[in-house]
Amino acid sequence: IADTDLFVSMGSGIEFELAWMDKIKGVNPKMPVVNASEGITFIDGYTEEDGTHVSGGDPHVWLSIENAKIMAENVCKALSEESPKDEAYFKANFEEYKAKLDALDGEIRESFTDMKDVTIMTYHPAWSYFVRDYGMECISVENNGKEPSPSDLAALIDTAKAKGIKVIFASPEYSTKSAYTIADAIGGSVVLIDPLSENYIDNMKSVAEAFKSAAAQN
Repeated sequence: IADTDLFVSMGSGIEFELAWMDKIKGVNPKMPVVNASEGITFIDGYTEEDGTHVSGGDPHVWLSIENAKIMAENVCKALSEESPKDEAYFKANFEEYKAKLDALDGEIRESFTDMKDVTIMTYHPAWSYFVRDYGMECISVENNGKEPSPSDLAALIDTAKAKGIKVIFASPEYSTKSAYTIADAIGGSVVLIDPLSENYIDNMKSVAEAFKSAAAQN
């Protein structure tokens, strides 16, 4: 950090940044910090694991391809300002990546063309931007960032049965206990999807395929 020329901040209220950004800046006070989420419209109503509401809304902004394009452009601009002589190089890379994101977005939209009233149930509420972009509904198992109570679980099981949900999505970073409890009760299954996968494009494509497969079972 002490020798870093530019720091790219998610800027969306991610817990790590809320806790550490002041200390990171303190190590290198002259280091420029770019807010990758600048210009993104946040989904409101997100609650963190400690039960407190996050100012500004749901921080999982990168799980929208439209948002990812905004973030990539913000980074491109920041890099160009930091190293003007390389601006053409940065812009060319951005345009190439944006084209890949546009193609992916079109592919996903096409795959969901015939899918109506799709409802997905996930353990952690990370996928709100994704389902918003493609006209789906997402039900979270977590209750205000905490494990659901027995009564919450019963209600979730009833909801899953009523909507014909057969797949509960969970993430590698979180407990799968409640997800399996619901899946067992509805005769369904648990599928892991990773919001932090390193290969963004392949991961978003895989998640879209998983959601479509789950919706086909409803």
